[in-house]
Amino acid sequence: MAKKKQKASEGICKLTKLHGVYIESHIIPAALTKPSVKGNYFLQFGPNQRLKKRWSSWYDPELVTAEGEKYLSDLDTWAINELRKYKLVWSGWDGNKLEETLHCTVGPFGLPASC
Repeated sequence: MAKKKQKASEGICKLTKLHGVYIESHIIPAALTKPSVKGNYFLQFGPNQRLKKRWSSWYDPELVTAEGEKYLSDLDTWAINELRKYKLVWSGWDGNKLEETLHCTVGPFGLPASC
C-alpha cells in the first residue's frame, strides 16, 4: 500500500517571522553530518517523540519556510567553505588523509617528542 503524503504544515518562520509553508530544515548542515558507515541511518528522537530513522542529518520540519532556509543555506555554505579552507572539518582534507608534517610522536607526560 502506498504511503499517503502528508500536507505540509504552515506557520510562522522562526527566522523571518513571516507566515508560510514549513520545509524540512537541517539542524546541523547535512554537509557536516555523515554516518560513520556509508549507508547507515541516523536516529532522531526528542521529548514525547518516538524514535525515528533518518537517512540524512537531523532536521526540524517546523522551523523555517523556504525563505528562511535560503538565508540559512547561504550562511552554512559560507561557513563550511571556511571550515574546509582551514581544515577544521574532515571534508577539508584530501581524501581524509592527514599531512605527514602534522604527525607527532608522543613522549613522556603526553608531550610531543617530535613534530
